[in-house]
Amino acid sequence: MYFDQKTKIRLHGLEKSLQQAIRQGEFPFLGHYADCLYEVLKESIAAGLKATGRPLRLYLDCLQRWPAVFATYLIQYVAEGFGTHGNHEVYPFIQKALKTELTLREKEKLWEAVRSACLRLGMSVSPRRSGSNYMVEEYLRQAGVPLRYVEELAQQMSSHAGDVGCPDDDDPASILLWQQGLRHRVRYMSKSVQKAIEADDEGFYTRLFLKIRDGLYLPDENSPEIEKRLALGLEKSQAKTHSGQSPVLAIPKILFRDGLLGVELPPGEDSTWRVECNGCKEEHAGLLEARFVPFSESLPGKVAVSDLHSGKQTSAELWEDDRNNRFLVFSENGDLKGRGRLGQEEALLLEPGEYDLLLRFEPSNLDDQLECLADEHELFVYRMSLDPAGSFEIQRGPARACFKADTKPALVWTGQKYRGVQGNELFASHGLCLDVKVPEELFVDADTRYVLKLQPGTLGPAVEVPVCFEDGGRFRIDMEDYCTQWSPGLTRLLVELKREGFQRAETRSAINVWNGLKGVRNRTQFICTKLPPETNLLFPECDNVKVDHDNGLITFRNEDQRLFRMVFQVTDRRKQPFTWSVPGVFMQLLDYQDQGTIERPLKKGSTLSVSVRSREVLEIFSSSNGVFQLGKYRKPADFDRVGRVRIPLAGLVDFLGPGADTLIFIDHNSQVHEDLLRLVAPHQILDFRTSQHVDKYVLRFSTRDEVEEVSLIIKDMITGWKKELSVRCNASKVQGDGSFSVWLSCSSSRQDMTHEHELEFFLENWPNGAWIISLSGKINGRWGRFSNVRNDHYAVGLPVVGNQIYKSAEVNWSYIKDLSTAEKENILKRIHRRLLDCYAPEAWREIEWLGFLWARLTDEFADEETPRLRIITLAEEVHDDSSDPSWVPLFSLVSKFPKLYSQLGKTYRNLPNRRQLMSLKCLMVLGEMKYGVLPLLQNGTLNNMAAFGFSNPREMQLGRPPKKFSLSGFEEALKMEDLSERLRLLRQHEWQPGEGDYLGALHYRFASEKLTQNYRASMTGNEYRRGKALSLCRNLRTISLQGAPSHLTSGPGFLNLSTAIYDEEAQISVEEDHIEHITRFLSHYARACRWEIRCPGTLETVQQKAIEHLGSKEDFDLVLGYLLVLGKDLFMFYLMMWEAAFKADVDHQEGVIYVRQ
Repeated sequence: MYFDQKTKIRLHGLEKSLQQAIRQGEFPFLGHYADCLYEVLKESIAAGLKATGRPLRLYLDCLQRWPAVFATYLIQYVAEGFGTHGNHEVYPFIQKALKTELTLREKEKLWEAVRSACLRLGMSVSPRRSGSNYMVEEYLRQAGVPLRYVEELAQQMSSHAGDVGCPDDDDPASILLWQQGLRHRVRYMSKSVQKAIEADDEGFYTRLFLKIRDGLYLPDENSPEIEKRLALGLEKSQAKTHSGQSPVLAIPKILFRDGLLGVELPPGEDSTWRVECNGCKEEHAGLLEARFVPFSESLPGKVAVSDLHSGKQTSAELWEDDRNNRFLVFSENGDLKGRGRLGQEEALLLEPGEYDLLLRFEPSNLDDQLECLADEHELFVYRMSLDPAGSFEIQRGPARACFKADTKPALVWTGQKYRGVQGNELFASHGLCLDVKVPEELFVDADTRYVLKLQPGTLGPAVEVPVCFEDGGRFRIDMEDYCTQWSPGLTRLLVELKREGFQRAETRSAINVWNGLKGVRNRTQFICTKLPPETNLLFPECDNVKVDHDNGLITFRNEDQRLFRMVFQVTDRRKQPFTWSVPGVFMQLLDYQDQGTIERPLKKGSTLSVSVRSREVLEIFSSSNGVFQLGKYRKPADFDRVGRVRIPLAGLVDFLGPGADTLIFIDHNSQVHEDLLRLVAPHQILDFRTSQHVDKYVLRFSTRDEVEEVSLIIKDMITGWKKELSVRCNASKVQGDGSFSVWLSCSSSRQDMTHEHELEFFLENWPNGAWIISLSGKINGRWGRFSNVRNDHYAVGLPVVGNQIYKSAEVNWSYIKDLSTAEKENILKRIHRRLLDCYAPEAWREIEWLGFLWARLTDEFADEETPRLRIITLAEEVHDDSSDPSWVPLFSLVSKFPKLYSQLGKTYRNLPNRRQLMSLKCLMVLGEMKYGVLPLLQNGTLNNMAAFGFSNPREMQLGRPPKKFSLSGFEEALKMEDLSERLRLLRQHEWQPGEGDYLGALHYRFASEKLTQNYRASMTGNEYRRGKALSLCRNLRTISLQGAPSHLTSGPGFLNLSTAIYDEEAQISVEEDHIEHITRFLSHYARACRWEIRCPGTLETVQQKAIEHLGSKEDFDLVLGYLLVLGKDLFMFYLMMWEAAFKADVDHQEGVIYVRQ
């Protein structure tokens, strides 16, 4: 040994102090402990190595005896020298430290010794043990960021924080996400800096930066040099802030979620995001919660996400090209972790855990759990599990790809995990466990021990738990035992695994835990052993949430709303929202257009038009698990795990066929089948003609490609009886059965490259009835509904009596008129629903006789004093979503039943509302005004601001009835209502007002925006009705009400919630002018409807004045139906408002004759 006794004593002392510093410090790399080495001792080590003839042998012996000192000595040379010669060499500085040249075998021997020493010291080591430059990587890893670059790094970190915000220290996943962006920012700095940031898998540099930036830690003169230089760099960049002032993290994340690739946009309602994928751009408004937006391209390559307000951009490379040997790797939470290809030489290095492999090929060595996502691009997904230091391999033929896990501990959570509809997750404390896995290599000796540090945030003090490993380095801890020691509520539970006696954590993991949550029943009832306090569950900021203190239950308040949202105060500066669906299955359509995503709620039973080029995605929420099925298509759905299911509509086209056009949901527990949507794929018809003969009816139509087969749905509007037939083209004989005989033939035209088809219906045995025949066809192997470029419907009508067709349907009516009232009601229902669809003009000529039967049937019921429930509900039904958005039905039941909205309240109680129509809900609320407004304010049905429309709100609080309604006072009250926390609900297309919202400012804005949206959609076409409607609205600026109190009839008669200052020189747009006229008319007409039951004849006077202006009753019927379709929700608002006013100020006055309800 070439060291004297004095040097050895100093080495022993330094080894002891250095190991103590390593144990008490949080530096993950040896290079940051180099300032503990005395310069004199460093010179003594160098002199000793130089004096011996075998310096490597001496160094290895000393490394075994004094591992901290000699490992740090070597690494210091690498840290100080790397990059100074203008290249990326490492061994010149190692050889300078050892005073000798090294052979390849000696390099390997040295690397093994240094790596072993680092493990003994408890340092983080590189997981790579083979491949190119694996030994060099270990030295660079241990070097860390050289001191000469720390100040520049601090300035880059400060700039990065200013762009994207800062993560929380108790959120390891966000720290690593932030650090990924930092790696991009330091790409022009020294290679040693880049390597250090890349190797910092526990976020040491980021956490130190956050502590200094937020003032939680201030280095002094005795602090390590790296901390002092980092603080100095922050001062130079003038980026130091006080605690609590760091901006919240806002980084978009590339995710694989629910079988789709997309981006998760950060929360924040002030942001507008632009997502560019393969050159296609979309814009999306920010929301209170993070939102997942699937990419519009099936194989996204380069993706860029920009914040249009700040101009900052995040980009990523996904599929390098469209070759079928590529794969992407995503974590269990969906985060992108890597990409590669079959045949690559290097193994893909990952942390231990669960991963989803997204593959462009079907591996030959994976038989189980391989799921096919898309046949078109051969896209598969496989769930891969990697234990610490483990490996996994996939192959196709001779080509292979290998995945290796880091040599580091893993923390795996198990328990009751629940995912909200936005994708965020929480665990219940009941039954929560943590599995600890430590690779064998980290047990360097028999004395190696580990402890877990549990940090529950604001719910209680941290707890340290010793880890008693079983065979194989595994341990399970029952977290529920420790959760009972903490306060109830939601928190981010941070767990750190440390070696016993060490300060630095070898791995960290954090989850959202609801302490006190026992379980969730039906995904809607959160059962608690202890309810969260008001400081944790922020009830005023929650939506549609009810807390049952007696039963320890938190659930939804109003099932009419699709969702309910909880908001928790997790830390002083961070709130955590969770959104859940109410019982049932709910759907919305996501249409990804260039200008952004259009979200549209869908009602069960709706019809959607789909195509192979469709960019629309069906999004489904459910409170129960089950299976979605369409023909041979089956998709299991575990909503506890995924929160929501997204199904690209283009992928369903191939599964459509006769009898297989309805997407159903099969409940996992009850096995009940529920129809969700009817899907139709359009095949464009170029020409459509019919002719009638003595013994047959002939339909001729042309298409671009040959129709291989036609599916016919033949339905009698009188009896409801239905028959389905499939007819092959150019078959050898007539097809059908004894009653329905059909022949389909096809010929091609060489001139315009089209195919002419002739469909013959033979009438010899055709049954009597009012038959409507819907058609769909099979072209190029795909089934689809026949339509034109506007997506209009095609159908043919056959009113048959005695094997003859009578176009006028008079003969059918002669049979219908003698039927019972109940039978006529069912016939009207079937015909009215048919007339809600938009038909191509040439097809409408074949079925317009339905209008004759509709008119006769409505006349039968028009004279009844009280409309039937079926009539009321039919009047509120809307056309399906397969028609063009501009379509406004021509037949309106309101025109036939003008007093539909002028009935006693009891008529509207308990209306069937299976489709959750907003207008029917409003009518039912109106029906509950039996004793006026006060009971509905007291039980929370009406919004509290409705009370301020009356002159005595304080007296109303004492239980006295309201009086003296003032429209202007109500308007001012609505303007004063604080909507800052709830205005975002108007952006959530699935939301609609419910209990507590009716007659509030949010209800009015919801209805007003619906009018604007519908008006804009109707601008394509409808010129005649729109012109007549606007003319009527301008002419009937006031509707007089005989005998009504003057304070209820004076003034403008409608609300205006605009807060803009009036400027007589300002000009409103044409659209705003039109909508204002329509709004005025809807309010006045709603007031007249409710006055009609107090003063009969009011509506007749209104109708006469309208007819005088428009010229005919037919035009009035068209106009009224048009206006009520556009502004139905706003009309219902005013209907309730005026009923409330009349209840208070009219029904209790003397001299008013009124039958109490």
